[in-house]
Amino acid sequence: MTSQSDTSTSSVNSTSRSSVLGPDFFELNGLLADAIIEECIPVLSKENLQYLNDFDSVLYGSFITPESVSYIFTICARIRLPEDVKYFAVDIFDKFMCNQTVLLHQLVSESDVCSEEKWKIWGKSFTVLSRQLTLRICTAIQIASKIQSYHNSLSKTDIRKSLTALGFPYTQDTIMKSELRMLSALDFSVENCRSPSQHLENYLALLLRNMPELQEKIDVVYRYGLFVIDFVFLNRTVVYTEVLRLVYGENPVKITTTSIRKVAQDYCLLGVAAGILGVVCTFGHFFDGELISKMSRVSSLKENDIRDMVNGVLDTMAKSI
Repeated sequence: MTSQSDTSTSSVNSTSRSSVLGPDFFELNGLLADAIIEECIPVLSKENLQYLNDFDSVLYGSFITPESVSYIFTICARIRLPEDVKYFAVDIFDKFMCNQTVLLHQLVSESDVCSEEKWKIWGKSFTVLSRQLTLRICTAIQIASKIQSYHNSLSKTDIRKSLTALGFPYTQDTIMKSELRMLSALDFSVENCRSPSQHLENYLALLLRNMPELQEKIDVVYRYGLFVIDFVFLNRTVVYTEVLRLVYGENPVKITTTSIRKVAQDYCLLGVAAGILGVVCTFGHFFDGELISKMSRVSSLKENDIRDMVNGVLDTMAKSI
């Protein structure tokens, strides 16, 4: 008989997950009181700023590539996971892979062998690491699903089915060891995982209080906002290169990989820009100027920063058509 721990809490093929793909902006029991909501955004902004101040380009961002993001997004969409999960999974996967690469580099560089032998060891070790990418990606998705909702999270059985469908017939024991390995490497600090969709939800909820005319199509606005976030994740380097080009203007400042990775971690800015573009896509450009001003007051971000982010995304979208 299948043990309780191996039983899926929600089948991979279940359509019930479609009911939790987005927030209910009108569920009164889930809304914060006016007195509390005003305190919520400063907390989000403070946490976001702290993350940016502590950002290390060696430990974060190297594995957020179009290929890895597309792979994670596709798997999450196929098994109907809530939107937060895919963003959490990208964050977890990136942190784990950066951690493992740094440890591997330290191990090889400190080994008592010649340089030529070190290169051979590095090549073999990195090849092994690369061959496990699909397993690590699915493990990151499994952990992310537990962060979002433990009741509806993916079990070892779910992950095994997904991996088998992808052509990787790992055993449940291997899957469990992979989860423990990833959690251990992250020092079990998964509570710090971040999702830009949470910022989008909060800013749209606040915007509704100031612009009740958005209520009729707020779900459409939210879906467009998620599309914008997905587009930015999939075209990260191109989008933020354009954003930084607008920020620097005529100043002769070199746009580096490090600066791109750092600004890409500003989820407050991304959430605000996604919300504005969601409204613009739904209602038209006549909302544009008014929205930037209102979103600036709601988020405490500078209007110029918001405008540069919005225009950077729009310019990149226009060039990709």
